[in-house]
Amino acid sequence: MATRFLLKTLLSLALTATPSLSENLVPLLKVGDVAPTFMLPSVDDKRISLRDYCGQLRQSWKNGKQHIVIVSFMASYCVPCRREIPLLEAFAKEAGDDVKVIYISVDTLDRTALAPFVKSMNIQQPVLLDRYGSIMKKYGVQKLPSLFILNREG
Repeated sequence: MATRFLLKTLLSLALTATPSLSENLVPLLKVGDVAPTFMLPSVDDKRISLRDYCGQLRQSWKNGKQHIVIVSFMASYCVPCRREIPLLEAFAKEAGDDVKVIYISVDTLDRTALAPFVKSMNIQQPVLLDRYGSIMKKYGVQKLPSLFILNREG
């Protein structure tokens, strides 16, 4: 299926574009773990939950479909993040409705201060604000960017 090919391509791009993945870090989340759920404000002033897209859907009557979700922890000051974002945006466009990309910004900036960065990078996918790093800690993120690919069950 085209989606599998795209996921493999994205993963190989992420591995080559992100030098921090080559370090010997022990993440808190391992392959097969259930991803911690979250609900965060977005740059466009919405509240978005991981469960809007995968796992036990929060509003199944509204969405009705579980997606593969790519969660990217990033920051506006992170140079490797700036290289990864266009790749993820292109992937999201190519993948269509089967895959959802969610950016989680760990900037300490509020939404109005982060909005110019989002616009300058032409980010079309949701950008959520984790200003205090609580979700970053739940995922065991130690370096930026950090990418998680979640299956439909979360």
